[in-house]
Amino acid sequence: MLANALKAASRAGEIDLKAAGVTAAAAAELLNLATAGLKHGAPDLATFQKRVSGFVKVFVAGVR
Repeated sequence: MLANALKAASRAGEIDLKAAGVTAAAAAELLNLATAGLKHGAPDLATFQKRVSGFVKVFVAGVR
């Protein structure tokens, strides 16, 4: 589902996966793996959500 959402965003010109040198599937895998890593050491759900939000903002800015 995430890969499909990234493909749609790429087709709409919202992100440029090609310029970033990744496929939608690879980007989705990176996001999933990073999110799993962000769980480690998070003392609570709010901290985890804050980490994920910040990471996604940086990731999306990088593929724009």
